[in-house]
Amino acid sequence: MTTRYQLPVRDTLATAWHKVHGSKKTFWAAIVVLFLTAIGFAIVENVTRHFSHGLAHLINGISQITLHLMQMGMLYLGILRARETSINYRLMFRAFDWEIGLKVIGTYILLLLIFLSFVFLIAFSLFATHDDGNIATFAGAIISLIAMAFMLFFSVRLFLALGLALDIKANPINAIKTSWKSTGGNFWRLLAVLIIQFIIVLVSAIPFGIGLIWTIPFIYNLYGTVYNRLTRVETVH
Repeated sequence: MTTRYQLPVRDTLATAWHKVHGSKKTFWAAIVVLFLTAIGFAIVENVTRHFSHGLAHLINGISQITLHLMQMGMLYLGILRARETSINYRLMFRAFDWEIGLKVIGTYILLLLIFLSFVFLIAFSLFATHDDGNIATFAGAIISLIAMAFMLFFSVRLFLALGLALDIKANPINAIKTSWKSTGGNFWRLLAVLIIQFIIVLVSAIPFGIGLIWTIPFIYNLYGTVYNRLTRVETVH
C-alpha cells in the first residue's frame, strides 16, 4: 500500500524562507518591471480617454490581462527557485508564450467560475431567506456557512492549478484534476502553511512595510516549495 506524502509544515516554511537569500533582487526586479508596466498602461489609458472612452476601456482590459500574466509568471520564478534553478526577472514573461498563456488564462477562468458558483450560492441563500422568518433565515445562514467551508476547501485543493498550467503546460481541466490529486490528504497541512504565511506577511508589514522586502519573495518561494513537494515535478519545462 502506497503511503501518501505528508507536507511537513515547519520544514516547508523554513525551506521557503531559506531560499529568500539570493533571490530578493530577482523578485524585486520583477516587481519593479510589473510596477513600471502598470504605470505605463495607466498613462496611455488616461491620455487615450481624452479622445476615445472605448479605446481607453480596451487598453484597460489589455493592461489587466498583461499584468495578471506577469503576476502569474512570478509564481514560475518561485517554482524554479524551489528547484535551485537559476532565475532572472525575464522568466516572469513565461505566460506570454501563446500556448502557455492560453492555458493559464483558461485555468484562471475555470477557477473563477468555480469560486463564483460558491459566491452566488452564498448570496442567494442569504438574500432569498432574509425576509421569510427566523427558521428560513437560520437555514440560509447554515447553507451560507457550508458554502463558505466548501469554497475554502476548494481554494486549498486547487492551489496548485495555475502553477501546473505554467510549469508543465497542463490544460485547464488537467491542471484542476492534478492539483486536486496532488493536495489530497494535505488539506489541513496546506491550510496551516497558508495561514502562517498570512500572519508572517501581516506582521512584516507593520514596521513601515520594511519586512516586505523579505516576505514578498518568501510568498513566491513558498508557493514553489509547496508546488514541488506536492507534485514531485522533476523536469523543468
